[in-house]
Amino acid sequence: MATTVELLLAQQPGGVAIRSYTSLLDQILLALEELDRVAVPGRASRPEWAVRDISTAAGQLRLLLSPRTLPRARGEETLARAGSALVAGVLALSEEPEIPIFFSETTVLRVDTIGSRIGHGGVAGVGLTSINGVTSDTAYVSEAVQRNAAEAVQPATIAYSSLIGKLDVISARRERRRIGLLTEAGRPVLCDVQHVPRQTISDAFEQRVIVSGRLRRNSRGQPVRLDVDAIEKATEPAPVLARDLLGAAPELTNGLSTGDYMAVVRGR
Repeated sequence: MATTVELLLAQQPGGVAIRSYTSLLDQILLALEELDRVAVPGRASRPEWAVRDISTAAGQLRLLLSPRTLPRARGEETLARAGSALVAGVLALSEEPEIPIFFSETTVLRVDTIGSRIGHGGVAGVGLTSINGVTSDTAYVSEAVQRNAAEAVQPATIAYSSLIGKLDVISARRERRRIGLLTEAGRPVLCDVQHVPRQTISDAFEQRVIVSGRLRRNSRGQPVRLDVDAIEKATEPAPVLARDLLGAAPELTNGLSTGDYMAVVRGR
């Protein structure tokens, strides 16, 4: 398969406890589902992830995870985005306390939760690799990753503000549907919309909107979560033509046309 995530579990003596094993798989599955919805937004068909192979080597469990079938109207390139984003995000969190591309607050916390399992239930280490034709670097969930993940979603400032983006569902779990604002920066911002009428939310889905409320930002200034007070549709930005960029600043021309002003500048 061209779309595969390799999960490496280093084991302590006695093996990995079943509860720890299933808990780790559940967190990784949920992270992949969330990342797929952000990296491929809209009404796209979603993959059902499966364990393709399990093996052991040098005290490690090696699991290969990939979609069971190819969803309708989805190419392998789009299916590879979630796994690549997960590995790239863990690698990024090993270096900086910033929210990685395509990650929401919830996905970052899942990485922290995965790290918290290390040292318990027979889990000695967790590594992730995205295999898409070639093998990328392996991302290990280290103490630095946990520390940076926790800091990345820790609110440093809270202020009333507005963001522009498109509303979409980040998680399809029925018990907790999480609404995200997909910003142009590629990082979804979780939105608490309990004070907004349901019809307003429904009308705003998959539309370009301005969302206002109490915005929490991390220490790097990245938006983390928004307690929404109001949602309004935003107009699509008009395309800028090259001819619209030509000319001189009005405050410099003293009322002259661009052509006359340029003639003066050239001494004609």
